[in-house]
Amino acid sequence: MGLTIFYKGALKETKSPKDVIDIATAFAKEEHWSFEAAEDRILIDFPGVRCEGLGFTFFDGTMNTWSKLHSLPPEDFNRVLDLFYAIKPLFSEYDVSDDFGLWFEYLADKEPCNIALRELREEEVLRVGEALKRGFDESLIMSCPLDDENARKYLKGEALLRIIADDLLDKGEEPLSIDLLLTKINPGTMAAAYPLYLETSAILENWLYETMEYKDMGRLGDLYHGTFKELPLCIKNSIWAFQNSMDNTLLGMSGPTVNLADAQVRKLYAEEIFPLSEGHVIDKEDTAGIRSEAFLAYRYVVSVLDYLGFIYAGKQSE
Repeated sequence: MGLTIFYKGALKETKSPKDVIDIATAFAKEEHWSFEAAEDRILIDFPGVRCEGLGFTFFDGTMNTWSKLHSLPPEDFNRVLDLFYAIKPLFSEYDVSDDFGLWFEYLADKEPCNIALRELREEEVLRVGEALKRGFDESLIMSCPLDDENARKYLKGEALLRIIADDLLDKGEEPLSIDLLLTKINPGTMAAAYPLYLETSAILENWLYETMEYKDMGRLGDLYHGTFKELPLCIKNSIWAFQNSMDNTLLGMSGPTVNLADAQVRKLYAEEIFPLSEGHVIDKEDTAGIRSEAFLAYRYVVSVLDYLGFIYAGKQSE
């Protein structure tokens, strides 16, 4: 496994570097890792592995560093994550990340998921029903056999895109296509700033701006003032989590986990959404099955929106 792990933090007033070093030393001895420790630092090496060591160095009770753990076997990397989790309670501020989001996935497995899968409200049921009437270019989504789980995933993704299209497109603009949705992208989105940005991510981001409020802060489109970078970090994190989780669970993309919220959403899909449709065989004539997948998809989407702080307000009239 080759990745870089980044970590920084500030110790609680009642804790000292020695507390971290003692825990790290115990891990190193248990795993037969070599180490060198001093009053305010420890460096751990992994015998037989060609990678940098894992270091913790403190200055006035704070640390801010990274370690390149290329070639570290998965079992050793998992124990490194165990170490980071073990020292976490010692810090008042603590931030860990890595190239692939493995730390966030680890935390999601360790900590309870706070996302409640809720039933659709009456107006949401009506929205799905209306969205299913819209024409759709099947070649965009349903490109695999429909008795496969990926096909059920794509049916859910198609349902989400239909719902987005009902908000962003005029009723006469059919059949729905990714290219058609992209023509509605606001120039202030991340998609406009980064040409290699995923098309589906751009569509999701634009839908949030056009139709959502964020907690008690008002309409999202009024908050970003034309550029994504000016948004508060809490909103950026929620947008990233929504884009990445929807891309990776419904829209056939594959990418790293970007934060803990993203990891929690993916966990919800794996533990609650996938089992609800597992084993169903759907063909193109199975209207009831397709509708069932669409309603399940929107239950998942609105539950995630609730969790991330988004409130559906509809497209603002011009």
